[in-house]
Amino acid sequence: MAALSLGLTVMGPASQQIASLVIALAAAAVLSVADFGTYALAIVFVEAGILLIYTGFHHFITVEDDDESVLLPTCLCLMVSISAVFGLVLFCLAPFLAVWFESPELSLLLQVLSILQPAAAVIGWCSAVLLRKGATTTYFAGLLFSNGASVLIGVLGLLVWPSVFALLAYRVVRICIGLAVFLWAVPVKPKFGFNRSLARRAFAFARSLYAARFLGYFGNFGADLVLAAMFTTAESGLYRFANRLASASVDVVALPIRTLAQSRFGQAAREGAGLQVRFEVFVTYLAFFGGGAVAIVNLLAEIAVADLFRPEYLPAAALVGYLACRSILMAFGDLTEPVFAALKKTKISLCYSLISTFLTLTVITLSAPYGVGSMAVALAVGGLVSAVVAVGLIFRHTDLKIRPLLVPLFKIVVALSGFAFALGGILDSVDLDFVGQLIVAICLALFTTLFAALIGALPGFGLPRGTSFKNPSLPDVPRRVVRQRPM
Repeated sequence: MAALSLGLTVMGPASQQIASLVIALAAAAVLSVADFGTYALAIVFVEAGILLIYTGFHHFITVEDDDESVLLPTCLCLMVSISAVFGLVLFCLAPFLAVWFESPELSLLLQVLSILQPAAAVIGWCSAVLLRKGATTTYFAGLLFSNGASVLIGVLGLLVWPSVFALLAYRVVRICIGLAVFLWAVPVKPKFGFNRSLARRAFAFARSLYAARFLGYFGNFGADLVLAAMFTTAESGLYRFANRLASASVDVVALPIRTLAQSRFGQAAREGAGLQVRFEVFVTYLAFFGGGAVAIVNLLAEIAVADLFRPEYLPAAALVGYLACRSILMAFGDLTEPVFAALKKTKISLCYSLISTFLTLTVITLSAPYGVGSMAVALAVGGLVSAVVAVGLIFRHTDLKIRPLLVPLFKIVVALSGFAFALGGILDSVDLDFVGQLIVAICLALFTTLFAALIGALPGFGLPRGTSFKNPSLPDVPRRVVRQRPM
């Protein structure tokens, strides 16, 4: 059971990124860069709706210690309502956006996807309830099944009907399957209700997170919008393809860690427990597995694009490494959200997002006129600055300590440096195609993981549930004790 739980913990959230990556790769194999850019541009706008669902009220459900009979119906009403409003606005703006970006197919894509927003909100509510209940195994199993089934249908659809409308059908199927799975899995069935007092508290809690996430949204997708507006959907598609390869490779690791962080930090907040041990585990695992993913992407990107895709996608290979470095750096910054949400200091998250977004938009504006390559390098540098800002805010505005992380992080740097040099040397000395290189990288990654565990670089090795977050080398973190006054 422990092995099954560990597998679902990793593969559940990772399946979301794997599914998106597989669909992107399948689309790039059969579509032109311009068509791929049109679909990617549609997803950029839809991501704003996903942001509304999985931020704010979603976090409020996981951290708020209140009567569930009032909390859950009120939050469901709020989440569905805000998604419906967003969908309506997007539906009305779709024709104008299609004209602005000179992409006629964009209008239909956006209108169909906007109609699905309330259904996606119900899925988000179900996931928040499962995380609140601590049913992470059920949640991850649902993600794995729904993503696996939908990506299979999506790939088959692209083979039969190679067009952007096959990708649209994939998104529709993905929402429908996810809705059916999570409605079946959630222990508390959806019921609408509204409590004004609770709604006001939810808005007060969520507004800073929403503001922070929207700033992050413009930072993450600003390059797509700038390239599509300044050039054509082809340039935007080239950048989006490279960014999809890079971010998905990192998010396979970062997304499970971020999802677990939200659940575990929220649980700790409700129980009055400390965050230090959990924080150390999340940071070390993100550094090790995320850094390993970046190393693999940098070394394998060129042959992967050359062997698997049309020649017009080859310029994207030079961008993937820089964008992968940016993705892992931004993933460290994303830990500010669950940390400050658990501590109910969401205004600090907003502060980080303001700084990070300002840096990103400044970098995009200054570097975009010099081409996509210059922009990718500049974004990597901006990601490094953003990560430094995030670390500074966490250690300035919380009781979390950095000293216990220094030795594990040093060991991680040693292990990953050896991994990168060994993998690079093997690939240079042996002539292999992409599949052969990937097999070598996976085998060496497994050996490096075992080595890192043996030297103590991965505290609490085994990605825990409940008490397994405990680091045996550290003292127990006591829960808050409520003392009774003498009579």
